[in-house]
Amino acid sequence: MNKKRLLILHPIGKWIGGGETGLFDLLKNLNTEKYTFHVVLPHKGPVTEMLFKLGVPFSIIHIRRWHSIETKLLLPILIIKLAITFLKYRPNIVFCNSHDVVPFGIILNKIFKTPVVSFIGVELPKEKVKKYMLHLSQAVIVKTDWQKKQVEEFKPDNIFNLKDGFDIYDIHLAKNNFFKSKLVDKLKLEPKSTIFLMAGRFEDVKNFELAVNAFKHLKDKNAFLLIVGAKFDNSKYEKNIIELIRKLDLEDKIKILPFSKLEEYFLGCDVFLQTSKSEGLPRTVIEAMIYGKPLILSDIEPHKEILKNAKGFLVSTNNPEELANKMKMFINNNKLISEYGCQNREVAKEHYDIKNYVREVEKIFESLI
Repeated sequence: MNKKRLLILHPIGKWIGGGETGLFDLLKNLNTEKYTFHVVLPHKGPVTEMLFKLGVPFSIIHIRRWHSIETKLLLPILIIKLAITFLKYRPNIVFCNSHDVVPFGIILNKIFKTPVVSFIGVELPKEKVKKYMLHLSQAVIVKTDWQKKQVEEFKPDNIFNLKDGFDIYDIHLAKNNFFKSKLVDKLKLEPKSTIFLMAGRFEDVKNFELAVNAFKHLKDKNAFLLIVGAKFDNSKYEKNIIELIRKLDLEDKIKILPFSKLEEYFLGCDVFLQTSKSEGLPRTVIEAMIYGKPLILSDIEPHKEILKNAKGFLVSTNNPEELANKMKMFINNNKLISEYGCQNREVAKEHYDIKNYVREVEKIFESLI
């Protein structure tokens, strides 16, 4: 049987976030007896290092920020480089792993008549040209009902709402307090603490300041917040969050931690918290569910969709006192933490298994080849 070839366009190489983790999970679980892959991305870095470990070949072409002046100036060169890569690999499908790279996929489609599958992992693009390019895609994969409704406004057919997939059964719940005790010792927290966890890149959209301000209203000495994802690179938003913590005299209650693997924090925390102003389908929230954690989420469409089945609370994106009140419901309430966490693990197993996700993606590929 001849294997089908996928040319995957991805817009990031310098860091690993949710979109990159999703890409790796897809590559690890696609049927290698039926498919081979080649990834095109703009930079070398952690993403290319992981691709090398997975044995996935890649090319470096600056396919990023379609609307930037730099890309417009380089566009003829980029198209030539993409065309050369295409002719070397002769793919059966071009898979665009972000709306940022969909225009490049459509250009290849117009030149070589190869079907394009576009994936939208975060909020929809605002630029009309990207929406037009999505309209020209042979199939669009979204992650939430609200994304599908938005895409339907400019593309009437071949839109597939597929929930993100995870290797759920590779993640096991901690059966005792070992991991929490280890985290408490490492960070020098109170022994009987309630640990809230946040994770993500330090950008305004993540709205970390809401949680920081909420801690002004918490009087319990055993409540702590960990925010994982700092680069300590003097970025404006990161500096503002660190300064806010200092200003409110919360340095002993809130720990800013560097970007790293989240496993030890998921195992050691009690409640997962996300206060974003916008999201696609946030992978860290689903991961928290897999680890058996209750949720406190900002009141935005993808979070509301998650909490149709999962257990937790929605809070306004601009009301720190409301958030503090929801946090108080979990503080030192091990029964509620356990009850909500166990249910979330079961919901994750039912709705977010990587095998189901990949099976549906392969069906889309097969329908177009």
